[in-house]
Amino acid sequence: MEKENSNSRITYIDIARGISIILMIIGHVLEQDWKRDFIFSFHMPFFIIASGLFYKDRDLKTNLKNIFIKLILPYLITSFVVDLILIIKTGQVEYYLTSWINQILYSYTFSGIIKFPSNVQALGVLWFFPLLAIIKIIFIGLKKISKIMN
Repeated sequence: MEKENSNSRITYIDIARGISIILMIIGHVLEQDWKRDFIFSFHMPFFIIASGLFYKDRDLKTNLKNIFIKLILPYLITSFVVDLILIIKTGQVEYYLTSWINQILYSYTFSGIIKFPSNVQALGVLWFFPLLAIIKIIFIGLKKISKIMN
């Protein structure tokens, strides 16, 4: 593998990530057509796969702590701040507190929208944070199970 410097970055992975970020931006700018559908067919799965490429096998407590600090906490804080601003702006305390709780519980679907128990809209692009956290937790669980079975 080609390494760029002593911090073990892999150049072709960085280039691929850069290209996928550019394609993601282009995909969000394009109107709904085959080009946008094509870009959307792989850009988020690529980010999920790329995050798994650099998985470090640590103890369960450290892994869960990292997931919480890097994914869950930023999602919770950002979504709360946005809903707090909306509460201040509109005065609809109950509506936006309920919205915030529903976002936390249900907005990790791929599209960011889930129909049950009610229409819940994820906080823009942040839907990816809880989804990636869930994927990482499942991966860690499966890895632990595979170690036990071997």
